[in-house]
Amino acid sequence: MAKSKVKCEQSSQNGVEEKKKRKKKMEGLKLNKFSLDLKTPKSSPTTIEPLKMLRSYKRRDLSNRVYASDEERLYAIKRAEKLRSGLGSHHPSFVKPMLQSHVTGGFWLGLPCTFCKRHLPQDDEMVTLVDEEGVEFQTKYLALKTGLSGGWRGFSIDHHLVHGDAVVFQLVKPTRFKVYIIRSNGSEKEDEKCGLPNLNGYARHMDSDHTEEELTTSNKLKGPELLPLDFLDENFQKSSMMAFDLNNALEVILPSESVDDSREVKSFENFHILVNGLSIDSELSDYHRMKFRELCIAQNSFLHEHLLKSISCKMAAEMITEIVNITEAIRASSLSTPQDDYETWEQTLEGFQHLGLNVRLLRLRLNRLASLALKSKEAMESDTCRNVRLERTRVQGEMQTVELNLLKSKEKKRRLDAEIEALRANVERNELLFQGMVNAPWGS
Repeated sequence: MAKSKVKCEQSSQNGVEEKKKRKKKMEGLKLNKFSLDLKTPKSSPTTIEPLKMLRSYKRRDLSNRVYASDEERLYAIKRAEKLRSGLGSHHPSFVKPMLQSHVTGGFWLGLPCTFCKRHLPQDDEMVTLVDEEGVEFQTKYLALKTGLSGGWRGFSIDHHLVHGDAVVFQLVKPTRFKVYIIRSNGSEKEDEKCGLPNLNGYARHMDSDHTEEELTTSNKLKGPELLPLDFLDENFQKSSMMAFDLNNALEVILPSESVDDSREVKSFENFHILVNGLSIDSELSDYHRMKFRELCIAQNSFLHEHLLKSISCKMAAEMITEIVNITEAIRASSLSTPQDDYETWEQTLEGFQHLGLNVRLLRLRLNRLASLALKSKEAMESDTCRNVRLERTRVQGEMQTVELNLLKSKEKKRRLDAEIEALRANVERNELLFQGMVNAPWGS
């Protein structure tokens, strides 16, 4: 009994010490303060924070993601455009701002649709990316999706690309890009240290083996090709769209004095997008405005009408652009589209809906398509389908055996036919001899 009592006292004492240790750990983590912060959130002067929540995908580690501010992104784009303007007019080029989907998760890089149609092959090809140090990387260009897939992940990781960086692509051969990387958190001096040309007055002199004859005839332009710049995916740009004007993206957005706020917008010119009473038309390309207008007309409502007041005009424009890109991607999807793509689109639209965008019908359509695609995939991978395929393979094998036996039988039949013909000829010959003998004179 004494030993049992001692053991109980020791276990009780160990339990108390364990509770004290846990309490110290909790205090070290400051979880109480963290819970208070969650209960009483403080307003933030910036409005880009909600998008961080939208870019979180399932089954992906987001702990190492980097998020650049609007100012850092615009600064990187401005420096990239300055570099591109000095590359000369012999070879077409464009600037691509890096998004989270480009540098984390799926590692898919969509290229400007207009640029791809004019300068890149019409079929899938291997495209070479050459960095500032001359190191080459092989990537897979998908013509139908106008983007880089296989190999882009390695290039992105090797060059430590993050959200907000701007990349200049210069097409020096039909399937060869010279690539310049502008860091969102860098400066022009740091760019020069990394091997980038001086942005002040840089003029590109192409090597002798990089002649215009190596490019397609459409590459011979009188001036540098200006392509549209978006903060989001550029896969679905209108081919006749004018060049993106960076100054317009930086200018102050003034209230529109002639905005048609009726449900029946008779023409595209009368369609203006208002956010908190301010027009964001200058933040969007004509193509994205036109497509967004079609969505509003199809649903008989302004999808952006109930956006949260804390949403900035810049963020609202990015959200509208992303919605248009998602609808275009849905139109181009097929049963072979990965389920991860559907999940990414669904999470993005769900986040937009929390911010006030009316995307309920889009989400319903997306969920139906994802369900049908999943059912089709499950049907093709089910035991029933597997058994049917095995049975079909067995029947095909039997058919081949029957066909082989049929060929053998036909060959045997031909041989027998030949023997019958030989016997018939022998019979006819004997019959002639017999008739000759019958009709011969008796004295012979």
